[in-house]
Amino acid sequence: MKNVKNTLFIFGSGECGQLPPEYCDEYIQTNPTAVRNLPDNIDEVVCGSMHTIIKTKDDKIYSFGCNDMGVLGRKTFSNSTKDPEHSPTLINFSFPSKIKKITCGDNHTAVLLYNGQVYIAGGFRDSSGGLGVPSFLNDDEVLPKTYEFIEIKFKLPEYEKESDEENDTSDDEGMATILDEETNENNCKIINIVSGEDHLICLEKSRNFIFTMGNSDSCQVCNPYYSQEDAEKNRIRYLFPNCYHYKDFGFSNKFKNIYCGGNNTFIQLSKSLDVYGIGRNAYGSCGVNLKDNIIKKFEKINELSNQKIKQLCGGQSFTVCLLTNNDLYIWGNRDILGMEYDDDSYNPIELPFFKNNNYTVKNLFCGTDHCLVLTDDDKLFGWGTGGNDFDEDTSIAVIEQNNPSEINFVKYFNKEILKNNMNSSDILINQIKIASFSGGSSHCALISSHTFSEKVSLKRGYDESYNEDVYMKKQKMENIMNGDDNKININDAEPAKKRGFFASFYFSPTKSNNKDSKLSKDELQNNKNDTTADEDAIKKRRSTKNRSYLNVENPTRRQPRRSCKENISLKENANRQFYQIVDESVSKKKRKTDSNTKNNQSTQKQAFDEKKESKLFATKSNKRKSMTHPSSK
Repeated sequence: MKNVKNTLFIFGSGECGQLPPEYCDEYIQTNPTAVRNLPDNIDEVVCGSMHTIIKTKDDKIYSFGCNDMGVLGRKTFSNSTKDPEHSPTLINFSFPSKIKKITCGDNHTAVLLYNGQVYIAGGFRDSSGGLGVPSFLNDDEVLPKTYEFIEIKFKLPEYEKESDEENDTSDDEGMATILDEETNENNCKIINIVSGEDHLICLEKSRNFIFTMGNSDSCQVCNPYYSQEDAEKNRIRYLFPNCYHYKDFGFSNKFKNIYCGGNNTFIQLSKSLDVYGIGRNAYGSCGVNLKDNIIKKFEKINELSNQKIKQLCGGQSFTVCLLTNNDLYIWGNRDILGMEYDDDSYNPIELPFFKNNNYTVKNLFCGTDHCLVLTDDDKLFGWGTGGNDFDEDTSIAVIEQNNPSEINFVKYFNKEILKNNMNSSDILINQIKIASFSGGSSHCALISSHTFSEKVSLKRGYDESYNEDVYMKKQKMENIMNGDDNKININDAEPAKKRGFFASFYFSPTKSNNKDSKLSKDELQNNKNDTTADEDAIKKRRSTKNRSYLNVENPTRRQPRRSCKENISLKENANRQFYQIVDESVSKKKRKTDSNTKNNQSTQKQAFDEKKESKLFATKSNKRKSMTHPSSK
């Protein structure tokens, strides 16, 4: 099976502990860098203002960042290796149901479960300081902070039971609201939650009610405006969950969905599809075409009414809305509009960049002062304003400029492969995707999902096709490393190039995973009719089954060591060995001697010659004597 691995990449500012210090250079990480102490099955990342939450596929949660008010959902010790604050650490908490959605604000983390329950960790703040979070154990009890998740208790009015038959559970675009069979102990089920900087909005299952809680100083929790003299009692009153029926705002239709900016709230009605906004209107971020600092009651946004909304989110001073027809609207601070604009926009205006470049927007996310957009072809774009100057070729510089620019995360992913000495040939280049991404006040995080090639058992003749795939992947990796953007899909390669002689026998054309190597109809018909060719091919396959190196088609195949001697038959070779026939004559080796040995040998030879000469002289002299004085008889 294919091996899918997910990796977390982070970049941005870490001056307040948003990022692990070991991944920062002077509290800044200018380009995406991998966090290596997380499991491979992470699938979702959500950023708060100065913290990050990571979820795995089996619903385990990791957190790191600034643990202000206990927002990480665990106790931390800044000067200890136990439960470090700034390093990804597992939260020791078990939820009673599967996790459906996670949202983060400045100082709170909220978790929605499939059974309709909502849990929260951390707390809320307002302009006067810390508000805390309700304990939900005793009435009117407020905790200054909480280091573990606690369940939010919702209470519906009694007359809600009479309207249960009219419940509308139809789904909205861009938001999965299908509930499983699990139930909770309360009579209230929540199907969606959204977080602002310091407030939380929850949509009830019947869509007749919404619950709001948190900071209320700018009417962002849909509360009536109150003066500074009444702030002390009202700020605690609206800290607790308050329930509102759609008729409480004068609407004639149920709620279709809920959305949040940094300090404002948006709702869309179910039948009319009208869109309304309320809350802080900094730089016109409510989009209601009013210049008031605070929008004290729901006002209609005409440009978005009667439109199908896919996503709507915002930062501190701007808001972005994506429609199902791929139209992208933006309003608010002129420095974050994604285009040159002379003034702040108090009503939605279309951002034409993605349509003009034939991009289809898949997903978007807003940080405090920047926006991230993911397209269908897995390109990540960003823009914003942070007021800082960075090198133009860095990713952090992208979210500091006003115009959308691409963040080439694949380049940094490839660098991570080389850094860890991973086998790049095993990675399917066309399957490197972004599984999730998010942004905080001054940092960003994304999860890269990459697929490794399928590992199979090698069966000699099968090696050819597998190694050809590996060769093609290596070539594609080299092209990308060299900056070649012409990516070639491996599955689109010509079947003739991927299929060699042996692959036609070891690949079954009927199998789904061998579609690229199946024979044509004409070839199959020829094989059926020509039985002799089949028998010869089978014999040839058997003869080469254990000698796959005989195949010369594969350029990546390791060839056997070759001999420099002339080719001879097996029988001749055996005879030569038996009779000890050699190609060259055997020469005697000269014995090595030292100087003393040579001197002794020369002396002995000289003495021998002198002795021989003396004997010869004696023999000659005796012969002469015998001739001069012959013996008498």
